[in-house]
This record gives sequence, C-alpha cells and structure tokens, in this order.
Amino acid sequence: MARSYSATTDQIVATSPWAGLRPLSVSGWFNTTLTVTGGSLFTTGNPGFVAASCFDVAVGTSGTRKVAASDCNFGFTATVNQYTASTWSHFGAWSSSNDTGGVVLNGDWANRAQAAIGALTPAGTKFIIGNGNSGSNNLGGSLAELAVWNAKLGQDEFLALAAGTPAFLIRPKVLVGYWRLDGYGAPALDRSFMKSNGVLTGTTFVMPGPLLVSAAPPIVPLPDPSFVIPPQVVVQPPPFILMPQIVT
Repeated sequence: MARSYSATTDQIVATSPWAGLRPLSVSGWFNTTLTVTGGSLFTTGNPGFVAASCFDVAVGTSGTRKVAASDCNFGFTATVNQYTASTWSHFGAWSSSNDTGGVVLNGDWANRAQAAIGALTPAGTKFIIGNGNSGSNNLGGSLAELAVWNAKLGQDEFLALAAGTPAFLIRPKVLVGYWRLDGYGAPALDRSFMKSNGVLTGTTFVMPGPLLVSAAPPIVPLPDPSFVIPPQVVVQPPPFILMPQIVT
C-alpha cells in the first residue's frame, strides 16, 4: 500500500520541530520511471522557499536512475548504483551535524555516496514528502514507509530497512516521523510519538506497496473449544476368584 504522486502538484507536508535538528536519517520506498533531474522523495524546509540550508533526497540525477542527497543549492552526492524503473526500491539518507550528507540505494553500502555537501541546517520546519521545497520537484511515482530519525543510522540498520524491516523496529526512541502512507486511519498519519500528521495535496491510494517483513508474532493455533474428547471406555478383566482346592 502506498501513495501515488502525479508529478504536478502532489505532495504531503508535515510540520515538525525535528526538521531543524541534526543528525537526521530518512528511509523510504519508491517506485518511479523518472530518469531526469528532479523528483524529490523527501525534503526539509518550507514549501516554495528555496535555501541552501535544506536537505533533499531525489531520484533521477543527470539523466540516470540514481538517488542523490543535496543541500538544495550547489552541493549534491549521488549513488553509484541505479534503481530499476517501475520496481519498488529502497532509499536511505542521512545528514550529520558536521555538514556531511549521504545516501544509499537498496542497502548497497559499497555503492553509497557521502560527501560534504554544504550547510545542512534546514531553514524551515517542514518535512515535505514527494516534492522539493522549491515547489517544482514533484515526484512522479509512488512512495511508502517514509520514516525519519533524530540519529545517524548505520550500515546494518539501512540494510535491515532495505530488506523489508518495518521502520518502527529500528531505534524507536529516536523515530521522530513515520508515515506509512497505507491509507489506514488517515492517508498521512504519523505513527511516531510526534504524531506530526501530514497534510495532503493530491496523491492517491494505490496497491500493492513494497513487500515488508511482518513484525507480528507467529500465530500459535489453539484447540477448538467446540471439540470434546469422548470418554474412554476401559474394558476391565474379569475379577480373579480363588477357588478352594479339594484334596482326596
């Protein structure tokens, strides 16, 4: 289950005080055909406000199917590997307090990208899902399982997320935004402790979404209460009778 974006005006905006803090990590799943510059998956900032101090993760870099992290101005860094069009792919990105940013595609750590990409302290208080803060980098495609942590996640954690582990199982105490975009409760319900529900502009609910590992415990079948064990019939041997012995 996911939300589909039309590449025109569709976006989801959530107000959160965590948008201005570092370190920050973000994770999500996307499905798109884009191969041109643009198509933001996630941005911190304010809609319609361009500044070199935001943090943006986008697909389609210089005509390639790469994922890039940038400071929304001059600096960006892009993955070595590329995603497959019209297939669900996972992205993970981080912005550190020392002005370094990075991005990894499908948990492929060897082909991740990381660089000093500028001042990454955001100028806004918004998490923008499916658009850039300029208002002109709308995604064409689908998004699901967007999550934000007030921490820099490590290799094993991004690998687990790319393998389908639900985000709420990764450092839940610093999970500051979690939009499953599954249509339950509200289309942009924030399932983190912050409850920063997103405001939708457009987007539609679509199925199926990415295949995730179920976090539910295994179901142990219980006996059917309507089944009654019939009483057992025990056949007793005849009683042994001691007969007197007659001696002649």
